Order: sequence, then C-alpha cells, then structure tokens
Amino acid sequence: MENKLNTSFYVATILLLAVLTIEIFQFKDHYRIGMLLSIVALAFVRPLPIQQWTFIDWTLSIIVAYDLVLCFYASCAVPAVYNMIFSFYGFTVYLIVRKLLATGKSLNLFQVGSYLPIGAALILTVCSFIIFRNSVLEAGFTDTYHFRFLFRPLGYVTNVWAEILLVLLGWICFIRRYSSIFIFLTIVTILLSFSRGAYVALGIYLVIWIAATKSAKHWKPLLAVFAAIAIIAILFPTEMKTTLRMNATVSQQRSSEWRINSTYAAWEIFEKHPILGYGNGSYTLVIDESLNQDSTVPFTTFAPNIIIKLLIEKGIIGIIPYLLLLVEIIGIALSRRKDENTWIIIATLIALSTKEMAQSTMFDIPFVWFMFFILLAFLQRQAPEPEICEPAKDRKSYLIPGLLLTVYGGGILFVNLDSQRYNIPGNRIPYLVNQGMECAKNYQEIKQDIYAEKAISFLKKAQKYSPRDVQLTYLLSQLYLQTDKMDQGYCLLENLAYDYPNNSLYSWAFGNVCYQKGLLKKSINPLVKAIFNNPRLLTMQQVKEWKNNDSAFYHELKKEIYRYSTQHLQSPSDLARYGYIMHWFGDYASATKALRKAVEALPSLTTSWRLLGEEKKYRLLKFGALKKDIFSTDVIKEPEITNQLLLDMVYKTKFYKWYGVEFEY
Repeated sequence: MENKLNTSFYVATILLLAVLTIEIFQFKDHYRIGMLLSIVALAFVRPLPIQQWTFIDWTLSIIVAYDLVLCFYASCAVPAVYNMIFSFYGFTVYLIVRKLLATGKSLNLFQVGSYLPIGAALILTVCSFIIFRNSVLEAGFTDTYHFRFLFRPLGYVTNVWAEILLVLLGWICFIRRYSSIFIFLTIVTILLSFSRGAYVALGIYLVIWIAATKSAKHWKPLLAVFAAIAIIAILFPTEMKTTLRMNATVSQQRSSEWRINSTYAAWEIFEKHPILGYGNGSYTLVIDESLNQDSTVPFTTFAPNIIIKLLIEKGIIGIIPYLLLLVEIIGIALSRRKDENTWIIIATLIALSTKEMAQSTMFDIPFVWFMFFILLAFLQRQAPEPEICEPAKDRKSYLIPGLLLTVYGGGILFVNLDSQRYNIPGNRIPYLVNQGMECAKNYQEIKQDIYAEKAISFLKKAQKYSPRDVQLTYLLSQLYLQTDKMDQGYCLLENLAYDYPNNSLYSWAFGNVCYQKGLLKKSINPLVKAIFNNPRLLTMQQVKEWKNNDSAFYHELKKEIYRYSTQHLQSPSDLARYGYIMHWFGDYASATKALRKAVEALPSLTTSWRLLGEEKKYRLLKFGALKKDIFSTDVIKEPEITNQLLLDMVYKTKFYKWYGVEFEY
C-alpha cells in the first residue's frame, strides 16, 4: 500500500513538472492539455477534504467561481472563457500542491525538479540576448535599449518575461538548494530586460530578502546577487543608466504618459459600470473607444496597472475576494514574521504587485498565474499530517476533479467551435459579420434587394450584441455603400470622422465618400488628416487616379497636406510622418532633415531608416533581431495600401482578441 501511495504522489509530481514546463515554454496548445494533465494529477492524489480547507482555500474558490459567473455576461465571451480556464487551471495546481504539502510527499522532487525547465529557460534567455545584441550592433546602433521590443525570449514580450523572472527568483530563493547559480542567472536576465518596472520590483525584493532572511546573508547568494549586478553594469552601462534614469528618453516619456492617460480613461469607464464590471478579457474592448481610436498610437492588450484591470473586468464585487486574500496574507505574514520561507514568499508577492502596478500582465500569462497559486499554497505550509497521506477511497473524493474536468471540457468546446459558422450564444459577432459580408457579396453579384436587407440586418444585430465595438459601425457604413445606400453610409462615416478625427481609417473613408458625392472642398480636410496620421495612404490607388485624372483636386490636396503637416510637428513621430510625406512629394532635403531629427530622438522608427538609406537598420527593425541572416535577406517591398489592408491594420488584432477568431472581410 505504501509503494502504491508513493507512486500516486510521484506520478502527480511528474505531471505537475510537465505542466510547469508546458507553460514556461508556451507550447502551442489550443486545448490546454496542461490543465487536463493537472486534473489527472489531482485525481491521483485527491484534494484535501473540504473540512480541512483554509480561509485562503475558500477565498480562491470564490475567485475562480466568480470567473465562471463572469462568462455569462462578459462583453467578450471567448476571452472570458479563456480567463476562466486559466483561473481553474491555477486552482487545480494549487489543490495538488496543497495536498503535497499536507502529506509531505514528493516535495523535494517537485522543487528540485523545477530547476530543469527553469535552468533551460534562463540559459536560452542569455543566449538569445547575445544574438539579439550582436544583431543590433551589426546594424550600426551603439546600444540595445531602444530596441528591447525586438528581444523576445521564449516568445515573450520583454516586460512580460521580466515579470516571470521576478516570480522565478522568489521560487529559487525559496528552494535554496543549489540556488546560487540560479539566483545569478535570474538576476542577470532580469537586468537584461532593461525594464523600469522590473528594476524597481527587483530592488524591493532584494531589500526585503536580504533584510528579513538569514539564508540571504550567506556569502554564496550575496555574491551571486552583487556579481550579477556588477557584470551587467560593466558590460551594459549605457542601457542600465538609461533604465535607471526612468523618464529621460522619448520612449520612456511616451510610456509614462500612456499609463497616466490609460488610468484616467479606464476610471471613467469603470464609473459607468462599477458593481459587476464588464467581464474578464473585456478591458481592451471597453477602453477601445477612449484610447485605441488613434492611428498614431500602437494598440496594446495590457492594462496600465492591476487595480484598473480588476476594477474594469471584475467590478467592486469581484475585487472583494482579492481584498480578503490580501488581508489573510498580511495576517499570515504577521503571525509568522520569524519564518524565513514566509518572508521570501511575501517579498515575491510584493515584487510581483509592484511590477503589476507598472503594467498588468498576470491575468494574461498562464505561467505567472500558475506560480502565484503555488506560492499561496506554500505560504500555508505546515508540518505534514500522516493521517491524510492516503487518498480517500470514497467516490466523493473524485467530486472536485470531476467538476474541474466538466468545466475544462465545456470551456474548450466553446472556444474551439467555429464561431463564424454557428450562431453561438455569447459569441455571435464573428457569425453575424461573416453572414453580413456574404449577403453583401451576393447583392453585388445579382442585385437583389433581399440580400442588401439581410446584410444590413446582420451587422445591426452585431452592433446590438457588441455596442462598444466602434469598428462595427464602420463595417455597417461599408455595407451601406456596397448596397447602393450612399446617404446612410455617408452619415455614419461623417459621425465616425467627427468623433475620432485621428483614426485614419474613418477619415479616409469619409473623405472618399465626400469626393464621390461631389463635395470636393469637404473631402479635403478628412483626407489630409488621414494621410498625415498614416502617410502610407499616399500609396493608395485612389491617390494615383486623382493625380492622373483630377490634377486640380490632387494639387489642392497636396497643398493642404503640406500646410497641415508643417503645423503639427510636436513629436518625433510627427517628424517621421512629415519626413515620409516630404520624401513622397520629392522634397528630399526637408525629408532628410525631419527624418534625421526623428530617429535621433526615437531610433526605433522603422520606415524612417529605409527612407534615409540605412538598409541594415531598416532590415533589423523590419525582420527582427533573432531572425537568421537578416542582413542577407531580400527586403520585402511594402505593399501598396488598400482599403482591405487598412481595415486589417486597424481591426484584425482587436477582432481576434475580442472574439477569438480571425477577422475575414
């Protein structure tokens, strides 16, 4: 019996290590096999009896149950279901670790075994950084700071990977065995992220860890810490100095400004729906109208901080369990203030929270959520209890694994159904958009009014189900134009161009409709704004036709573009767009002057380097630093902008993020 019992815990631990490996390396997995493996592992060891659940156990169960409830009214159904799956995934892992801790079985195997994937990940990060840096220097740049976005260790965005490393640092310090080399590598890789938030969080963690634990005062871990800091400071002084200055560069200032603007805009959105929130995964949708209708600002899926993320998506009711969890964590810290392990976990959670206040990524990255639950389990670690070592034999012990399997199966079935073919409740948008486009196509081919009416009906229903998706109004305007209802399309586009003047998609479409209606003077202003915000519109076939067939209009448009652009040169990005326009019109002296000034302040401007003839720098930014033979690869000529490509640039990423399927128009 003892051998059988040990085998069960051994198998569960191996499965848990497999799950950790799957998540840290981001294996492509639409079916979330990691959660299935964790459920199997839980079935082997069986969860603790409910009678032995702690306050934190119950609080976490409320959090995951609320995430399930949010799926039924969330603004974005597919992301809400994905978040629910991640939440239950983390809870499953938590229950396994809680049982391992309660029995004392296989803990050493799990802790030391985790070094294998962690060590591999750290070594790969260092190697990929060396390749990344060599590519940047070979391109002709002198440091890597401005090109951190090209560094994608294991496929992660640099800021996200830095947050994972902070959690891993705490985990390694907690294990302690053979930890010095791993502490050294982890701190090195955190510092190589050159992330301001990560630097601040790392500093806080090290202060607490060194001040509150005896293990940190041993010479080996201290040597590892100071050696890592010294090596990075010596090898990369420019990048480290730039990071520590916090708000010196244009990119840093833009980032700080984005965080402030996002926070204010998100708070206004929260005040409209404060009690229940908008549902998991809905942040980018509900904030889209306020923040993401400007063609000069890149789209991001992350919230500026964790508080905004929680308030927007979960509301006041949803944030209460997190506050209760915080109170309990503080209570444990106070009651065990002499325990080293407790302080290591507390320091890790504080560092994680600090990083989350700079940019919230935890709820979007399964591995961080996964480790958060593991740390909470270890925070409650007590002496093993022999009487609960053997898994319960009655069928009730399978109830929780069975419920988790049901939730997993239902969630995976929902997100993997073809939403574009089936009118699935909660995710009707892809189906309705697809049907609307099909009917419009049929109308254009056979000119039967019934198809026009159906097309418009489908898009109006899509608007009803997702009223915060502004792009659906644009699609409806295009349907009106395609079905010979120009006046209705004109009215919608006029409102869009007025409400969102910096969105080049709407301004361009409205300007073109004005031109078609013969309102030439009225068309100039929106067309000028559209071109200044997105100069690649000058490659449009329509511009060529104006130049060849309507020279008077073309020259008036050109004159107004020149006048408008010279009056709106407030940032390096404005200078870069102005330089592109001048280059297109043949004023190479003005173009070169503006482009040089732009890249001096913001070296990551890709197209500017091409126009300046800096081929290697352009190739680096175009193809990425880790692509093989980037400097011998034939440059793909940028395609001419079409209405379809312009729409895809604005909407494709958003559509997939909100509705879980590719946008096909």
